[in-house]
Order: sequence, then C-alpha cells, then structure tokens
Amino acid sequence: MANPGASLFRDDAWGQALQKFGEVTRLTVVVYGTDGNEAREPVNVTPLVGLFRETGYQPGIFRECAGRCLTQITDRPAVVVAPSYGLAVVGTSLVIAGEIVGAAVAGYAFIEFCQSSAVELLARQAGVPFDQVWSVARVTAPISTQRLGLHGELLQVLGDAILRENHRTRQYEEKSTELAAAAAAKDEFLAIISHELRAPLTPILLRAQMLKGERDSTRIDESAKVIERNVRLETRLVEDLLDLSSVTRGTITLSLQTLDLGGEARAAVQSVLETARERKIELRLVVEKKHLAVSADRERLEQIFQNVLGNALKFTPPGGVITVTVKPADGSVTVRVADTGRGIAPEFLPHIFEMFRREDRARTPNPAGLGIGLALVHRLVQLHGGTIEVTSAGTGRGTEVVIRLPLVRHTPRPTRSDSAAGRNARKLAGLRILVVEDDADVRDALKLTVEALGAEVSEASDGHEALEAVTRVHPNVVLCDLQMPRMDGFEFIKRLHADSVSPRLPVIAVTGTRRGMNRTRTKAAGFTAHLEKPVDVQDLILAIEAALRAGP
Repeated sequence: MANPGASLFRDDAWGQALQKFGEVTRLTVVVYGTDGNEAREPVNVTPLVGLFRETGYQPGIFRECAGRCLTQITDRPAVVVAPSYGLAVVGTSLVIAGEIVGAAVAGYAFIEFCQSSAVELLARQAGVPFDQVWSVARVTAPISTQRLGLHGELLQVLGDAILRENHRTRQYEEKSTELAAAAAAKDEFLAIISHELRAPLTPILLRAQMLKGERDSTRIDESAKVIERNVRLETRLVEDLLDLSSVTRGTITLSLQTLDLGGEARAAVQSVLETARERKIELRLVVEKKHLAVSADRERLEQIFQNVLGNALKFTPPGGVITVTVKPADGSVTVRVADTGRGIAPEFLPHIFEMFRREDRARTPNPAGLGIGLALVHRLVQLHGGTIEVTSAGTGRGTEVVIRLPLVRHTPRPTRSDSAAGRNARKLAGLRILVVEDDADVRDALKLTVEALGAEVSEASDGHEALEAVTRVHPNVVLCDLQMPRMDGFEFIKRLHADSVSPRLPVIAVTGTRRGMNRTRTKAAGFTAHLEKPVDVQDLILAIEAALRAGP
C-alpha cells in the first residue's frame, strides 16, 4: 500500500539537506509519512544504526518518536525519546499549509558517557556480540538532552524550509499544467465554435442563392424550410454561448410564472415534429394528468426541452422512437425523455454534465454542438429547484433523461401554443405599424412580414425619423430597435412620452441583446413589450397583440 504523503519526500533536496544535517550532527535521519511508516530510505546511516539494521534489532524508539510527532496538534516542540541504556533519538513533525504531513527523526545518540555495564545490557538486548557494540559506543561522543533538543529544532527548520519550497514548486507545476490544459481546451473550443457557427451558414447561403432564380414552388418551400431550420440552429448556438457567460458569472435569473408542464411539453414536441418526420423518427407524447402546475421561466423551460429533445433527435437513427412522458410523482412532476438511439458509453456518463465535454470522436465522428448544452440544462433545472438524471444501458441501447420539477398548487397559465391558437386567423389587418430600425435588411424583413400579416407599415431608420413618422401616420404600434445612430430607442421613447399628442402609444423594443439582459431596463423606460432578434413571426404577433391590449 502506498505511503500517504511519501511523494512529498522523494525530491532530491531532501536527500542532500538531510545528508548535510546528519554529517554535522553525526546522526541518522529517518522520514516518516502520516501512516507512521518510513517515507524514504534512512540518510547518513551511522555505524550503530548500521549494526542494528544488519542484525535486525529495532529498539522501536525511532517509530515511537515519529508517532508522538505525528499526534502533535498546535505546538511543535522537538520530541526526545530516551529509554534505558542511555540511547536516544529526537524528532519533529513536518507541516505544510497548517497540516502535519510527516515526521523526521534523528538518532541514535548517547545522552551519557558509555558504561560497559550499560553497553553489555544493550548488546544482550540486541543479540549482538558485546565487542561489536562496544567498539562503536566507546568512540561515540555523548550529547546532552538539551543539545539533542536543539538538533531537533534545527531539523524542524530544515524540514519546513524544504516543504515550503517543494510546495511552491508543486503549485507552480500544477498551475502550469492547468494553464496548459486550459489553453488546449480553449483552442479546441474555439475550433469547435468556428465549425459549429459556420456549419449552418453553408445551407443558408446556398439555399438563398438558389432562390434567386428558382420558379419551382416545391423547391422554394423546401429551401425556405432549410433556411429557417438552420437559422434557428444558429440562434440556439449563439444563445448557448451567451448563457455560458451567464453560468460562468452566476448571473442567470428566472422570470417565474405558474405553467402547465404537460402543455409546455406538448408545445415543445410540436415544435420538433417536422424534424422528426424528416428523419423518420417516431415521436410519442404521454401526459398522464392535466394541469400539472410548476413554477418556471417559460423561455428557460423551452430551452431545456429544446436541448433534451434536440439531443434525442440527433442521436436516434431513422426508424427509432422517442417517447416523452409527463406525470406527477411524490409532490413533483416528472418529464421522462427516452429514445432508442445510440446510447452513452458507461465511462462517459459521469461527465455528462461537464462543460465542453463531448463523447469520444471515435464514436461520434462529427459531434454537433458546442458541448455545453447539457451543462446548461443541468444548471437551469437546478435553478428551478429540480433535478435531472441521464441514464443509458450502454452503446446502442438508447438514452433516458429524467427531469423532476416541484409541483405547485396554482392554476397554470395556458401554454404558448394554446394562447396563440388561431393567431393566423387573427392577422394584423387594419393596423398601422411603424418599424424603426437602422439596418436596412432587418427593416425590410420586418416590413414585409408585418405587411404579409395585413398591416399597413411605415418605416424609420432612427429615433429622429420615428418621431416625425408618429405625428404623420399615427401608428397603432411601434416596433423599435434599441441600438441606433443619432437617436437610440431609449431616447426615442423618452421623447415620445414627453409628447402630449402620443404619450401612451404602445412601443415594442426589438433588440439583438441576449434574452433578459435589457428587459428590466426596457420595462422601466416604458416599452410595452420586448422582442429579441432573430424575431419569430409567432412571437411578433403575440407581442403586438399584447401591446395593443396594454395600450390606452
């Protein structure tokens, strides 16, 4: 069995320093680990120590002294052990960072002039011929107990100095290793980011170029779906990167409301049904009870479902099955996502929630994603007061993710899919909407989208133009970017509210800043709602409807 702390005493500095100490004091030095066993070979073996070792005699005073040193708590005086025959040793505890890590013992010393009768007893006890012991003892100068104690104090100073230096060296080596590993991980992560962020851009660019001259409606529809899917993937990657920063800083916050977890799971499943059909994967949903209320942040809950369902779809082959089960269990609600996919190797399961960890490339030649999705999901579930477990019976035997959230006794709000039902029938016909955006492409995209929904649209490229447009066209709602030259969105709404003509005009903030970061500020500034880029059509409709309800 390895000696605890023995590695601390293997450095050459110990041998050199203790050899000098032994030569000066004419004592043999033995270093012990915390288990009381020798941590390295004795240094400066004196004739008497050598004689006893050859014959196998062990008086036990070295080990006894070491044991007493190892049990010292606060004070560390040198320990002198002097049994009969006038033979003695001195020892000291060895301490690093306030913790005893070993002991050093030096001996043998005679603490009185040798008497032939005492040496005869010692020889008999050791089973060594008298003349051999006497030939060594009679030329060994005696040492007083006081002087032996001073040798112990010197040994203590020497040991502390070596330990401190070794500790600094070890810390430096460990830090260097950590920095090297961190640098390697950073380089790999940057390479992954570059690959993953560029990958969706290829189909987006190629499909967009194909649409320029395309006349086949089927191919146009197919290209539109590919572009939309890859834009959503790109958005998710960017969101994960931004959330990584929040997790690192511990600044993730939740906007809690009472939600029906079954309904939210149903909406999440509906959002990936098309992807499942394209990949020929059967997607099943079982909700065992209605109105399973939980206190949750709807956007974060969507993020959790998107990650878990996205992984299941990614690693389940065509013909496979993904089953989502929602049911109550002992004061909580359980969401179980089980797939018949590739499974997870047993050795990787303990690292499943670690940031940047991705399974062996040999098993996943082209592992999509940044390796932070499940780490974020784990943290988000914890922030909701829940737990998450990932299990797998092994390679090729599927994976099961189980999320548990506390059940609450309140009426849940309707899911987004429920509240938005029929929204396509309630388009924006008859509304006058002002779009304020400095980026021409974004402005045109918003204009075309809102016009397609039946609204009459006016445009402005900054706050100054927007103020003029408000007095000219009298819009029902304003969609306003926050970051613009000349006059940004915050200054615009401040000026707008100071205008006695339109102080209560609903204004929706449209921003490229990550979710939640500006919500408090926009609400305080007077914005009626908050949309984040890229803007989803359904979210746009909901925001406009909500803004109109909250208007004058």
